[in-house]
Amino acid sequence: MAAEKKDLKAELEKISKAPIKILGISGSLRKSSFHTGLIRYLESQKLEGVEFSVASIGDLPLFNQDLENPKDEEKDPKPVQELRAKIRGADAL
Repeated sequence: MAAEKKDLKAELEKISKAPIKILGISGSLRKSSFHTGLIRYLESQKLEGVEFSVASIGDLPLFNQDLENPKDEEKDPKPVQELRAKIRGADAL
């Protein structure tokens, strides 16, 4: 039991030292969008303990459920695969 607590404590310390990964996604395609500007501003701040990145929706195709294949995500369009990977790698959106 003591060994498990020690392992848990070590794991929690490791997690607490890792930067938080935040992915910003704006729903607008406009270059002068307020929300996109806000996300760019946050990215430029270089906050301590935060890795902030921005994902664009500009290359995403229109959704077509007939083309969706939940059993084999590698058949999805490349921009969809890339966004999915960024989302999975983030701690927060």
